[in-house]
Amino acid sequence: MIGAACGDLTGADEVTLADFAGTWNASQLLWTERVESARRSLDLVHVGGRVSVTIAADGSLVGFGSSLVTGGFTMRGEITLKGPASLSLDLEAEPDEGAAALGLPRGFACTLSGGTLTLSNLAKTFDFVFDGTSEPATLVMARRRN
Repeated sequence: MIGAACGDLTGADEVTLADFAGTWNASQLLWTERVESARRSLDLVHVGGRVSVTIAADGSLVGFGSSLVTGGFTMRGEITLKGPASLSLDLEAEPDEGAAALGLPRGFACTLSGGTLTLSNLAKTFDFVFDGTSEPATLVMARRRN
């Protein structure tokens, strides 16, 4: 276990890609609207969605997921540390036949605390009313290590 965390600027140890190695299951995939007059939110895990990724020590990852909104999908990609509190995610999601893909941002602020990895991004959009028009949204993904 690491002594400092991604996002913990007070720790003495540097976080490395090896600290992310393992299988992670989403405990939260929360979209929150960033419009002052409306604060809609949707946690895809809370409504039965699931996402699981396995990250290798070199930052490569593979995974799968599904939700009522997206249907099923498989993922592959790579994470790159961009500093003590952020990472970049280069991810390809391949939807199952007939399923829609859920777009994810590339850059995230992150915290790694014990067995929980939390990624957040303020610059994404999400279609809260499923009318084809996306609204500005914040995405927070929390994952627990198996």
